[in-house]
Amino acid sequence: LHPRDRFNLITFASETAQMFHTSRFASAENLAHARQFVESLEPNGGTEILPALTLALDNPVHSNYFKHIVVLTDGAVGNEEEILSLIAKQLGSQRLFTVGIGSAPNAHFMRTVAERGRGTFTYIGSVSEVTDKKVALFQKLESPTVTNIVLHWPGQITNHAITVYPSTIPDVYAGDPVTFTARLANRDQHSIQGTLTMTGHAGEQVWQQTIPLAEVPASPGVSKIWARRKISELMSGSHERAEVVQVALRHHLVTRYTSLVAVDH
Repeated sequence: LHPRDRFNLITFASETAQMFHTSRFASAENLAHARQFVESLEPNGGTEILPALTLALDNPVHSNYFKHIVVLTDGAVGNEEEILSLIAKQLGSQRLFTVGIGSAPNAHFMRTVAERGRGTFTYIGSVSEVTDKKVALFQKLESPTVTNIVLHWPGQITNHAITVYPSTIPDVYAGDPVTFTARLANRDQHSIQGTLTMTGHAGEQVWQQTIPLAEVPASPGVSKIWARRKISELMSGSHERAEVVQVALRHHLVTRYTSLVAVDH
């Protein structure tokens, strides 16, 4: 942290506590107070993350500042639907990153939370990896390459015919690729013409990249990747079981509701 950065710490177990009433500058005095605060922590109770995340998202975003929330836990996270609903309502211009330590956290869900928060998920297998993984994460936070990415499809393709996953394109950070999949309903790939234009912000500059759709090579495996991402978004929200089953059967995928049976003749 640099002296002009602002920061705060929120702890969660069975209860939630906040170090400062509101974020403060990273002065030597405040950093020393934060170290004492962390060293005095004692584990108690469960992993009640929802009140802490609510508090973090409600903290005001100061003008001319870009706010990152980093959620760090070694415990199992519950309240899945409530957490995703909270992020959808409260995220705004904030970015949410998740860090799971050990085997207890639900990696799939924490990755989904980070995706919805337009951030990234960091998995730390053992305590010995904490320093290296956290240093890499904070270096990434300091160097967002492209933010606020928007896809602009050619005019002859209506928005109703396009489904893109993830539905919100995350920011691009140095050394961390971003991928998305799109499905154009009732269109043969060879009939697709025009150019997909991607726009965003690279620092203070406008960033733009174009992809001629006619030049995109055919690759049948992409349909399964798209289907897996659609199922992931359905499962992480309020979904209809029948819709998940329909997608899974069409693309021959294993889910909570579907299995594959091998028949040997």
